[in-house]
Amino acid sequence: MKENEWVELINEKINNNILNKSEELSSKIGLNLVYGNEIFAHGNVNDLRSIDFQTDITIIEEDSTGTWKPEVVLEAKIRLTTHEAITYNEKASKHRTIYPYLRYGMILGNNENRGIPGRLYRHGQNFDFMMPFNKHLPSEKELSDFDDLLKCEINASRTIEKIIYENRKINRDRYYILHRKLNADELK
Repeated sequence: MKENEWVELINEKINNNILNKSEELSSKIGLNLVYGNEIFAHGNVNDLRSIDFQTDITIIEEDSTGTWKPEVVLEAKIRLTTHEAITYNEKASKHRTIYPYLRYGMILGNNENRGIPGRLYRHGQNFDFMMPFNKHLPSEKELSDFDDLLKCEINASRTIEKIIYENRKINRDRYYILHRKLNADELK
C-alpha cells in the first residue's frame, strides 16, 4: 500500500469512527498550515507574505461561518528515516510559532510490532505523541487507543488555547498545575 493511500484510510477512520459525532470537528488531508510570515516591503503598503507547509492530516475546528483553526496535526509515515524524523520535528516547531496551542503527532503504518523507532524518540522532541500501527489498517484495540489519544489531544489543544487567549478575562478558568505527562504503553 502506498503512503498516500494509507493516509486516506486513516483519515477515513478518524472522520467515521472518532469524529463522527462532532459537528465542529473534521480531519483534512494535505492542508497547508502557515509556519511563518515574511515582510517583503515597507512603505505605503506593507507587504506581508505567509509561508506554509503541507500537513498529512489535520483535525480542524470549524464554526458556522466557515472560520476554522487547526487543533491536531498528524504526520504519517510507513517507513521513517532519521532525516524525516528531524524534518517533521522542525515542521512541528515552526507550526507552533503560529499556532501555539496546536498539538502535533507522528503515526507510523505497517510497523510490524517494532514499536516506536529510537530515531523518533531522539529527534521528536516537538511531537506531543507518537503511535505506530502494526499493519496498515489499525486493529480494534489500536483504533480504540487512537480514539482516546486524539480526544485527549483535542482537549489539550483547547485547554492551552484558553490559557493563552483568555488569560485577561475576569471570569477565566484558573489553572494551578500544568503537567506534560508521559504515557509509554509497552507492546505485549
